[in-house]
Amino acid sequence: ALHRNGMERLLRSNKVLSLQELCCRAIVARTTQYGINQLPLPVPIKSHLKSYALTSFSTLSMSLPRNSAS
Repeated sequence: ALHRNGMERLLRSNKVLSLQELCCRAIVARTTQYGINQLPLPVPIKSHLKSYALTSFSTLSMSLPRNSAS
């Protein structure tokens, strides 16, 4: 109904995502929790990625394909 009434655009945010947000989205969309543990990153960054995956992945657009080979 919102799309028909032209209100769909009002619901979408026009904010610019930070580089950190873009990186988190890309990493979480392409790997698993186990894969995050295997990355050569400092522990605090891995923790942030795992937390991001748990809280944000379900709301991400599925426009980024998941890599099942990871």
